[in-house]
Amino acid sequence: MNNLNKKIKISIIILILLIIMVCVLIIINNITKKEEENEFFNNHPTISERKPMNSEITTNEYYIVKECVQKYYNTIYSIGHEVIHNTSIDKSVYIENNANVLLNILNEGYLDECEVNKEKIIEEYKNFEYNNYIIKDIYSAELENNFGVFVIYGKQINDFTNKSEESNLIILLDNTNNTYSIVPYEGMIKMGFNTDVPSEDDIYNSFNLSRIKNKQQNIFEFVEVDNKTIVEEILNDFKHISKYYKSESYDLVDEEYRNKHFANREVGEKYLNENIYDIFGDKITKMAIDESDPYYTRYICLDNNGNYFIIKKDDQLMKYSIILDIYTIPVKEVTEKYNNSNNAQKTAINIEKFKQMINLKDYNSAYNVLDETFRNNNFKSVENFEKYVKQKWPEFIDIKCSDYKEVNDVGTMKVKISARGTSNTENNKVIEKTFIVKLLDDNNFVMSFNVNE
Repeated sequence: MNNLNKKIKISIIILILLIIMVCVLIIINNITKKEEENEFFNNHPTISERKPMNSEITTNEYYIVKECVQKYYNTIYSIGHEVIHNTSIDKSVYIENNANVLLNILNEGYLDECEVNKEKIIEEYKNFEYNNYIIKDIYSAELENNFGVFVIYGKQINDFTNKSEESNLIILLDNTNNTYSIVPYEGMIKMGFNTDVPSEDDIYNSFNLSRIKNKQQNIFEFVEVDNKTIVEEILNDFKHISKYYKSESYDLVDEEYRNKHFANREVGEKYLNENIYDIFGDKITKMAIDESDPYYTRYICLDNNGNYFIIKKDDQLMKYSIILDIYTIPVKEVTEKYNNSNNAQKTAINIEKFKQMINLKDYNSAYNVLDETFRNNNFKSVENFEKYVKQKWPEFIDIKCSDYKEVNDVGTMKVKISARGTSNTENNKVIEKTFIVKLLDDNNFVMSFNVNE
């Protein structure tokens, strides 16, 4: 009996030891698995853990990237379009020189991965059509070794034929030696970056962040950009976006302005898409700057086509909104000038506003400042008024006011209307009108003019 009890005790002890060993093994296995999982997820973060790229860039960064992109497109366009100032240069030599420049700009990893060489470049771009690029979105990341990476989404365009095509690219900036390299669209596709915006981890794991070699043609500079250059860049950027990305252009219009000026989004997008590119100029001839707001600067501008507009720009970032005229919502500078003017000057200012409406093809606003009886007798609708203007007047007009008279709070002024940019000579058609302007409260007015020439 004692022997049996002893055997049972030994068996129980052995069983307990086995259970303990199994538990220890399970614990060790779980710890090992947890460590392996942690290592895996550290190297392969989940989507929610991935650090997104920054969607806001500084003004200085924008100009560096813009310059790199433009140099890239100038180079590839020149391979298929001979533009030689020195006629002694042989055409084949000219093409090879530009192909070598492109090789020096393109990312070395991309060149190796896609097996790109000079001959392949010449063949690829011999019929290349696009000479310019519209930036729609830029995403940036600061990586180790003093590298900056910019993923750019937009369209390559032909300014001569208005042809466009979606095309994206990546620019790497080596801020240590001020050099850059570019991964073109086909490289992005191969890397899987052609649809979704990559995370910082995606970028970090895709590039060798060793110093970019200085090859002379791949150097960028930090440039201080003056206000006039910034505003002209924004104006041309907005014109291109209106033409090729009408939805995005509507979002760039100041919210208060667009809500008051356009009946709805569809009307606004259609107007911007059909008119802005041709109406606005490309240079600023006059500009006033208001820095009273701590977050953004207002630029009240006059372009080389005679259009007044306002840009509100973030002081640090390349973010802006635009107001397309100075009559839809009150502008303090304009209001102050108007309130300090006499009746003759106010009448001339109001006729100038009417001219701006006509040149902006803003026929609805122009129609609404016409005296009600006058417009009912002559133009039954905005469409009738628009038809009259298009048939009788130049597409874009200049005006010259003179001979102001005032009777019973109603002012009259002689107005000469001519095609914008022409002088009033016998060779250019000049339309003479008498405008009747009644000044109202709150800086409002109504007007009429002799319809028959």
